[in-house]
Amino acid sequence: MTMAGTYLLRNPPPGYVPPGWDPSKARGVTRAGADVQASVMLRTPTFWALWVAYCLGTTAGTMVISQLMPFARNAGHSAAVAAFALTVGAIGSASGRVLSGWMSDLRRPVEHAAA
Repeated sequence: MTMAGTYLLRNPPPGYVPPGWDPSKARGVTRAGADVQASVMLRTPTFWALWVAYCLGTTAGTMVISQLMPFARNAGHSAAVAAFALTVGAIGSASGRVLSGWMSDLRRPVEHAAA
């Protein structure tokens, strides 16, 4: 899914402006946070807390997907049903990653008073 999405991305033409965009309204609007070098980021507790959370979430998801087939077979379902359960689980995992990324990008810019 990532490779297909990447293939569909295109840079806008030079001078592109989104429809209805008014540059005068963009003044004083900034995003919270700052660009940080990777070497600095690796020394922050926030990075490691996020990394551990991602690792645990990925491990849990992988464990569930790896056991879908045996669980379905033990529940008396056919191999086709078990394969379907595995496919649905994998699609859910992949789409959940895209959806959570999209949701994290919905954060609105923080308005600051013009100085």
